[in-house]
Amino acid sequence: MTLWWQRLSARDRRVLLLGGAAVVIILYVFGVRIPAHNAVSELETQVRQERELVNWMEQARREIYALRGQGDPDADATTSRSLFSLADESARESGLGPVLQRVEPTGDNGARVNFENIAFDELIRWLARMRSEHGVIADQLTVRRGSDDGRVDVQLVLEPA
Repeated sequence: MTLWWQRLSARDRRVLLLGGAAVVIILYVFGVRIPAHNAVSELETQVRQERELVNWMEQARREIYALRGQGDPDADATTSRSLFSLADESARESGLGPVLQRVEPTGDNGARVNFENIAFDELIRWLARMRSEHGVIADQLTVRRGSDDGRVDVQLVLEPA
């Protein structure tokens, strides 16, 4: 094969190299790139259709509950009991009882919570848990530096999301 290659003229070698490169590029484009692009497009379309179906099903579920007179199906503990008691109980379950100073009701279904000398990381974890598990957010938040590094004094108002 090498002997055959060496016998070719420089022009023929260039033509074969360029032709080989063109064949490789064409095989890549039509054999790999375009099918992969088409598969991604099909999957994106399928995901969009599935999301639309989920949204429609969620809306239908809410309508069914409303027609049955059962109220909001997404209601959790914050509607069946006060946010005031939920905040107190959740903070104590999370081990924040020693730094919890006061929990008092505010407005219709809100709660004002005061922590003194709480570790900032623990506060953020507790707030994330309140959001994910109970659908509660911090509507107002006042933070002051605590007595030690990484610790803060906090006053916040919790509201249903």
